[in-house]
Amino acid sequence: MKRKSLLKIAGTFLLFCLLPACTSVREEKQPLLTVTDFTGEEISLPSSFTLTLPGFYGRKTTGLFADNRTQPELFEETKLYQEKKLEQSNIHWQRYSSESNFQNFELFSAESSVVVDREYKSSKPVSQDALLLNLPLTGILRLVEQDFEPESAYAYGEKKGDLIFYPYPNRLGDFPFSDLEDDVVGTNGKLGIKYPLYISGNRSDYQAIADTVRIPLGNINDKILSERLPETMEQLFARGDLIEAEIFLNSLEIEYSIESPLIYRARVQSITKTADLQSFGILSDAEFALSKY
Repeated sequence: MKRKSLLKIAGTFLLFCLLPACTSVREEKQPLLTVTDFTGEEISLPSSFTLTLPGFYGRKTTGLFADNRTQPELFEETKLYQEKKLEQSNIHWQRYSSESNFQNFELFSAESSVVVDREYKSSKPVSQDALLLNLPLTGILRLVEQDFEPESAYAYGEKKGDLIFYPYPNRLGDFPFSDLEDDVVGTNGKLGIKYPLYISGNRSDYQAIADTVRIPLGNINDKILSERLPETMEQLFARGDLIEAEIFLNSLEIEYSIESPLIYRARVQSITKTADLQSFGILSDAEFALSKY
């Protein structure tokens, strides 16, 4: 009995000593998984995971834009604009790096968390953060005149006094879009159907669709923002709740998460009104007064 006990103890001791070495050998031989991200670049990753990588996955605008001045037939009762989709061949995703140079902004910092789909050997971002500096933009500025509480957690709520800015696509330059919702980039890494934004107001009959971004600038009751406005709200939006404007942003933070709407945090340096927006075009003060009768 003693001999069997001694052999059992010796065997256990030997197994205990050899186990770490065996485990270490298996870990050293574990291969890296080579995956292709959705820009087509191959990267080597360990086979489990969420990874944090430098850079920011985004795309440029396709340039799609139409309004009821130039194409009124799209915005009649048939609402043909709802059928407008972005051309897949014009959507090109890329990884933005802070080491690169861009047309109309500086990418100060960027970071992405990606997960790997082992079945399809592909990866996609689940969260991203970027900080852009010194952005001059031209586009449509909308004043929110009544509160809106969305029913969906993935929709945007609005408060009376909010200022929302929609840059013109042809003035966006290299601006990175991060509209990576699951219905756009599916689990198989393929793009789904994507639509442009619809832009309209309550006191303006102007309407537009654009492949652009929706940037909240703040609320007119915020002291810092109100100091950046060239005129009072009554003057700025006297003719309607939509105007054309040039803005300059000191900085713009972009936060993307697969579980929530895209977040923009803007620090506004200046806002300059360039025109009123109505479907019939830009009118003088006298013409505008007559148009109301």
